[in-house]
Amino acid sequence: MTLPGQALWRRFCEMPLWRHPFVSWLGTLAAAGLGWGLVLYTTWNWGPGANSDGLSYLVLARYIHRAGVYGYPYPDGTWKIMGHFPPGYPLLIAALLPWAGNEATAALWVNLLSLTMVVLLTAREVYKTTHHAFPTLATVFWVAAAFPLVRIFAWVLSEAPFLALMLLLSWSTEAWTRTWSRRRSLLVGLVVAWGVYVRWIGLVFLPWVTFLAGYAWFRTRRGSSSELLRALVPFWLAAGLPIGLLFMATRLASGALASRALRWHPPGQETWLQAAQTISAWVASPFVEFSARQALLRASGLLLLLVVLTWITIRQKAHRATPGAPTSQIPPFLFRWWTFVVWYMLTLVGAITFMDASTPMDWRLLVPVFLALSLLAGVVVWQALGPWWPTALLVAWVWVHLLRTYKVTHELYLTKWHRGGASLRAEIWQTADVWPVLRTLPHDVFLYTNEDIETRYYADRPLWILPPRPRWIEGKAYICDVVRNECLPAPYTYRGEWAERLAEKAQTHCTVIALVTVNVTSPKMREQLQNHLRELQEHFLLWQTLESAYLLRSPSCEPTVRSPNP
Repeated sequence: MTLPGQALWRRFCEMPLWRHPFVSWLGTLAAAGLGWGLVLYTTWNWGPGANSDGLSYLVLARYIHRAGVYGYPYPDGTWKIMGHFPPGYPLLIAALLPWAGNEATAALWVNLLSLTMVVLLTAREVYKTTHHAFPTLATVFWVAAAFPLVRIFAWVLSEAPFLALMLLLSWSTEAWTRTWSRRRSLLVGLVVAWGVYVRWIGLVFLPWVTFLAGYAWFRTRRGSSSELLRALVPFWLAAGLPIGLLFMATRLASGALASRALRWHPPGQETWLQAAQTISAWVASPFVEFSARQALLRASGLLLLLVVLTWITIRQKAHRATPGAPTSQIPPFLFRWWTFVVWYMLTLVGAITFMDASTPMDWRLLVPVFLALSLLAGVVVWQALGPWWPTALLVAWVWVHLLRTYKVTHELYLTKWHRGGASLRAEIWQTADVWPVLRTLPHDVFLYTNEDIETRYYADRPLWILPPRPRWIEGKAYICDVVRNECLPAPYTYRGEWAERLAEKAQTHCTVIALVTVNVTSPKMREQLQNHLRELQEHFLLWQTLESAYLLRSPSCEPTVRSPNP
């Protein structure tokens, strides 16, 4: 039975205009412009937002550009070589620094270029698979405007170039497996290696590309398994050698692989609930908190729906809404991106289990999965539901509803960040009155602070971090590391003991301690800071009280500095 109006809908969808690449690429350029507009609006007044990782990237880029060293300087002239973060993103920022003027602007340009690549390569992926403007434009406008991605490109986060590399790798792998050229295999291997240089979890690219190559090889029945292995050797060498050099360098610099020790700490219930909350927020306001039951039901329902639509797409014998489209492109597309989702999640779980117990499954870590599922949704929804006009209208309504949801989020949060900045690059941090004082301290003054990376970035000077308060376990003092999920014996029993030792050293060298209060927002935090201040005042003099910090100095000296106080 034919639905009323079905023939008219078919003729409309089959118009040659919608299959012409010019329409898709013109709309893609408009989508890229929309993405640029959202990011530039968000960052117009205060620049891109940044958390502690983002400020670390900016400081590392500064010292790469200034001193050619990948690390942080200490006041005594020594350096801490960085092993926790791979160097790719800071290197990209440092490369643009001479033209950008400052690190934050350089990072913004890296992100905007990455956004452009993501939008263009998304259009290529969907159009090459469907040969139709409707799914292509729906997907690229979704990618350009969806809040989970806009937030990535408006902040200083290494996920921005990682997403671009993810799509670039899909394109380059597809080109390689068409011809099995050795030169292309080397280029694909270098892209994989650069993905690891940008983010450690870029290791997922190695098994992903290997699986894609094996799938393409046996799908076209090119030869035996031994011939496939010979074809993969140049790729493995091109990817493995740079990655091996990077791991060797970080091992020598930090004493551990990627500055982390191998231990067993699998993700617990809280981590999986966080993943469910993150996935649930993709089709709702990203800041709505669901109950555990709601989050699990919404996340599992969303994934199950995509799996069902994928199955319907595979089972279709004719792709009626896209006549003339190369239907042979659909199975490789589905295999490519579902394989990526599976391998990425396995790699993320492995990283949490063996390397970093504190790694969350939050909006940052799951954004590659969001992009991959968006690509899959753009194709399978069109292929499974597009041929019938009632379901097509339903899909269009859902798509508009989701964009309206993000419009509310944009108005709430992008406008907030436009007016006052985001996170550690908010106005309150950028305009704190402590930074001019610290920047104008004499160079020979030793500086200690409770806010490590924030002070390094804004004060732009070497420093040491004040030690944390030890934890008492079975009558013994320990310093606990949440990243490695381990506690080591503390070299002091309370911070006052450490301050006493520092005071002895400060008798021969002028020392300043900055207790930064910008981040002190709760009564409990204020009480802890006041206790810390009292411990330090037993051995150091309160030198200046500012709106954003308490400054203490050693009794033997008083630095000459321009004070912001009248």
